[in-house]
Amino acid sequence: GSQLASRADSPAHRFRFALPLLSAVPAGQATRQARAIVPLAATVGEAIRLIEVAGVPGAPVVRKDGSIVGLVDLAAIEGLPPEDPIEDHLTAREPIIAADDALDEALGALADHHRDWAPVAADGRLDGIISVRDAITAYRAALNGNVRQVRGLRAGGLLLEIEVGADALIASRLVSDIPWPRDTVLVAVERGESVLVPRGDMRVQPGDRLSIFADPSARAELDRLIAATRPVESEAASPATG
Repeated sequence: GSQLASRADSPAHRFRFALPLLSAVPAGQATRQARAIVPLAATVGEAIRLIEVAGVPGAPVVRKDGSIVGLVDLAAIEGLPPEDPIEDHLTAREPIIAADDALDEALGALADHHRDWAPVAADGRLDGIISVRDAITAYRAALNGNVRQVRGLRAGGLLLEIEVGADALIASRLVSDIPWPRDTVLVAVERGESVLVPRGDMRVQPGDRLSIFADPSARAELDRLIAATRPVESEAASPATG
């Protein structure tokens, strides 16, 4: 049972709970080019020069084939003998983020290793780097692609997880056609095993689990919307045709 407990306590799990959309955005979307790349064959002196010229705090260290060995921080190697091989002075071998890892996993790995940036690998080769700031920027961009902007939501918003009933008024309707209260954001839709980024042209389906971020002031109106059911159409009530 201890493994389960540690999974629930891991940063990735915390991030996912707070910002469900993070698990729908791949780290590759937040990756940027590494301005400095240190070859594994380099000396400490060469590594320092490469990093200083690029004006960055550190760099990934890669083999000839582009695979990532780890990373070095300038601050950690500045005082070392310049002729030493950089291979003996890696600041860290982990984490290495995979481009198809979700952003919450990437942020969790950075938090676990107390790093604010790390190299990203695609197909086993260096794809670039990702920082905490890059991840949050990509997250905001993904949110802006959503139906509702998060602008104007105060701190202390509620995150509500709601299951859509078969007879719910919002079931089978387009996200853009649902009269969402002001100051609510549909952040993610969990359908079966997948977490989907909601777009206006997505149809909400019965059984979907919606993650909705809402200002406390919108709670009552949101509850009414979610609880509303479709009127039952009975034969007698509809006017006879023909």
